[in-house]
Amino acid sequence: MTNENHNFYYKKSRLNQLRGFCNVVQSGCSVIKASAKLNIEPASVSKQITSLERDLGTKLFDRTNPKQLSLTADGKLFYELSIKELQGLDSIFETFNKTK
Repeated sequence: MTNENHNFYYKKSRLNQLRGFCNVVQSGCSVIKASAKLNIEPASVSKQITSLERDLGTKLFDRTNPKQLSLTADGKLFYELSIKELQGLDSIFETFNKTK
């Protein structure tokens, strides 16, 4: 395996973290709803969020009320930045498909 392939898998992991995070936010901060939308187990979404928070060194969700997550200030900022980038990725696929 070349170093380029290793970087690809590293970035794929990051994309999964972002996808999980953004889907939780878009699902009203519900891990269960996000997991249903992503067709993966809630535990997998929770692991994506936890690993993302670990990588960033900050909490993205306030968990004081375990029945209802809410975004922290860092979470709001990170969501605003993330959603723009994910939409940019979507446009890559749309542009490619139009030019094919």
